[in-house]
Amino acid sequence: MEEIQSGPGIVLRRLPEIVLGFLVATAFWVLVAIIYPEHYGREAEAAKSTPHLTTEAEINERIANYNKTLDWLTAFLVLANIALWWTTWRGSIRQSRDMEASIGVATRAAENAEKALHSLEIPHVYPVEMRFDVEEDSSRAPLIATISVCLKNFGRSPAFLKATYIIVSVTQSERRTPPLYHSGRIPFTTDDVIGDKEIFGPLSVNIPELVPYCSQIRDGTLRLNLHVHHRIDDAMKDSSGRGAWYVWNSKRQKFVAGTELWTEN
Repeated sequence: MEEIQSGPGIVLRRLPEIVLGFLVATAFWVLVAIIYPEHYGREAEAAKSTPHLTTEAEINERIANYNKTLDWLTAFLVLANIALWWTTWRGSIRQSRDMEASIGVATRAAENAEKALHSLEIPHVYPVEMRFDVEEDSSRAPLIATISVCLKNFGRSPAFLKATYIIVSVTQSERRTPPLYHSGRIPFTTDDVIGDKEIFGPLSVNIPELVPYCSQIRDGTLRLNLHVHHRIDDAMKDSSGRGAWYVWNSKRQKFVAGTELWTEN
């Protein structure tokens, strides 16, 4: 894109046109200075040295010389006008490009400012307080396994929660093997509003199929994977969704960021 200049920059860029105009004007007056003495000077000297008797042939010759001089001057003026038109046309094209560049820069600046403002104002919802709780009997045998999740809006505008689901999977800790247990999507009925900096939940579900694996999950022999996905609308009715995998850390007793195990259809 051509750089937009102002002040001295424009003068420097248009210096060729200025020099061209100066040369055209100088050439014009030099031509006049050459032609005038040659024709009109002769006539003045002839008038002083000869009687005022003129023949028809002399009059016709003078008229022819005048017409020839006028033809040369007219041709020169035509060329000067063409050069002036060309210079003006070039300047208008350059000015049009500068205007288009200025409009493009202003438009991009406005779009970037709008995107930045929209990014600051839109809601940002992420799962928090993800828990894996196990109820035991008196002999510490697992009875009920519960997964719970909360959602927090870290943005500066309300979020309209439209859909939420989780996927629970149990896999080997070290080897990449097919999951020992895969829950599929477990949906939650959510059609609520999460205000800015507010926490929604908890969303809890009991999963009896996890009970046989609870002891091995707690001692780290097996790996408990949790996928949380939610879809929200912002105040402008723009929809966005987010999903991420987490893994249960038995030492820290919390879910931490994990890696994707597979792609859900």
